[in-house]
Amino acid sequence: MPFRKKASKSAGAAAERVAKARAIVDQEADQLLGSLSEKVSDARVALSDWAEDGADAARAGLAQTIKKSKRGIRTLDRKWKKMSTGQKAAVVGGLLAVLAAAAAAPKVVKKIKGR
Repeated sequence: MPFRKKASKSAGAAAERVAKARAIVDQEADQLLGSLSEKVSDARVALSDWAEDGADAARAGLAQTIKKSKRGIRTLDRKWKKMSTGQKAAVVGGLLAVLAAAAAAPKVVKKIKGR
């Protein structure tokens, strides 16, 4: 009668560590998407304010927004490499929603200028 080795506990522990790591990446991705959407929202509000304040103020604010966006993109790139396919799909969906919100910003500015 052949003897069977017992399954090692390390396989279960490894699976647990992977699950924890995925949960952390999911949480970080949610936070990142939240911060990106906040930045887009801030940019939309700033755009409507700039329509009233003039081109000089708009240029200064736009430069600041671009700087924040670049920082967010670098962070996303670092985290992207750690994500699974499902997590990447969720991030892409979130970014599409953020871009849709940003696309509505010109209509807001147009509406304000029309007043």
